[in-house]
Amino acid sequence: MTYSIKNTVRVLLLNDNDQLLLMRVEDFDIATLEGKKNKRFWCTIGGKIEAGESLEEAAVREIYEETGIEKDEVELGPLVWLSEFDMILQGNVRHFYEQFVVARTKQHNVSLDNLTPDEREAVKELRWFLLDDLRASTAIIFPVFLLNYLPDIIAGKYPAEPLKFFEKS
Repeated sequence: MTYSIKNTVRVLLLNDNDQLLLMRVEDFDIATLEGKKNKRFWCTIGGKIEAGESLEEAAVREIYEETGIEKDEVELGPLVWLSEFDMILQGNVRHFYEQFVVARTKQHNVSLDNLTPDEREAVKELRWFLLDDLRASTAIIFPVFLLNYLPDIIAGKYPAEPLKFFEKS
């Protein structure tokens, strides 16, 4: 098994109804280091920060790729959370360094038409969720700390410095 680092941006994309956009992923080649497989789950949109790309550029690109929402339809907010964890992806151990940024849009229509080929295999659905819907859900939702800190994000109460969540390997 090889080990690699994946520097990513995750986007807390909220619409004008304070709904959070999540994507449903079905990937049968993802596991924790202990071997637990979460084959179906919901997560924030986002992905790898490409070489030479700023956090903001990556966020805008990922929003477009995963939702079809254009740059001029989004207002980027601050970096609010940092997260690190390890998992097994396609048989290789990957260390994920995630940076969560807030973004707002008035756009409600989303599309999976611009996904990359790899994303097309795993991403099955996009859905806007109210906070109460997320609280009532029995689905697996990542990041695991989302529900604890999302109410402040929705209310516009951002931390002075990004909150850090680090999973021990």
